Amino acid sequence: MVRAPRTSALRGKTLVKFVEGVAGDCVRVDESTVSIGNFCAVARKKYSVCEAGLIPEGKMFVCGTHPASFDSRYKNVGLMNECDCVGVVRVVLV
Repeated sequence: MVRAPRTSALRGKTLVKFVEGVAGDCVRVDESTVSIGNFCAVARKKYSVCEAGLIPEGKMFVCGTHPASFDSRYKNVGLMNECDCVGVVRVVLV
């Protein structure tokens, strides 16, 4: 779980997302496809896609499970601060 930074379009909201990239990982962008290592996702055309490059220290790239998730693939959400990570979600099978 991560709290979106004030500079994000989702400012102040607590989000449940997967961390797909951390400091030093390379974000690759090819038209509307964003990839980091084995993770690859298509971005919706109505939003500006994030920029390619290395994730800086103290930042992380987060994504949701739904293809239409609003996450780090988009400039108006962007990278999240590691210090804004407020919890870890674990699946518990009963």
